[in-house]
Amino acid sequence: MSAHLECIEVSDQDSTALPLVLVHDGGGTVFQYFLLGPFYRQVYAISSPYFRGGGKPEGGIPQLAKEYARAIQAELGQGNIILGAGWSFGGMLSIEVARLLRQSGRIGVQGLLMIDSICPWSSNYKSRGRVRPTYRKNTSDAVKAKVNRSFDNARDLLHEWARPPTFEAPPAVMIQASDALTRQNLPDGEQDLEDQDGQLGWSEYPCLHFVSVVTVPGDHFSMFADDKVRLI
Repeated sequence: MSAHLECIEVSDQDSTALPLVLVHDGGGTVFQYFLLGPFYRQVYAISSPYFRGGGKPEGGIPQLAKEYARAIQAELGQGNIILGAGWSFGGMLSIEVARLLRQSGRIGVQGLLMIDSICPWSSNYKSRGRVRPTYRKNTSDAVKAKVNRSFDNARDLLHEWARPPTFEAPPAVMIQASDALTRQNLPDGEQDLEDQDGQLGWSEYPCLHFVSVVTVPGDHFSMFADDKVRLI
């Protein structure tokens, strides 16, 4: 599979703002990121190359992170970026992408932006069952099936992922939802995912330092609803 960057916002030619790269959520798509902004900078997004076929990388999260790090280097060459780690699964995955980019030395990740991303090595996340998103009314059954499969694959990949070595991680900002998921989003029943450290479990990966944690209205999915997304 081959990942690539899609430009979703073009900056002014005179802009000195660092490019922002956003990684897809557990559903594999980047639709939600088109609802954000403007960011007043060049913005790229990475969709899952496994979305259409319904598979997952044999090498797990490490392989996927390598594919995305290569895609970022191929598009941007060298320089500094903000890795807008992304929503949910995208934020978790981007920790490994940032680590690999730091090793390469070609791309400098100056900051991480995470949107409601739970630490996958926390005791809270390990007990989590399947998740189903809240769909918009015009979403087709075919797309729902692919997104659901992608969420299940993402959950499996995260459960199989061993905690990577610590590294000198860039400063991070977390945007987190104020509310818990509703029962309709949790087909395996309600789960207690209490935020015990105020940063969604990331205190268990101490090299990651949050300079700001911002809480916005809604739950993990409704925070992107039309009446709330402008607050992200």
